[in-house]
Amino acid sequence: MGELGLLGMTVPEQWGGVGADAVSLAVALEGSPPATRPAPR
Repeated sequence: MGELGLLGMTVPEQWGGVGADAVSLAVALEGSPPATRPAPR
């Protein structure tokens, strides 16, 4: 996930992230395989 840039999606661009919002992150994770998604504890 890190190689795809998904881990820094919600981090502001000035700090090296993508600067995306939570909805964009949800859409990106929706397309990922279930084994790679974070699970609630």
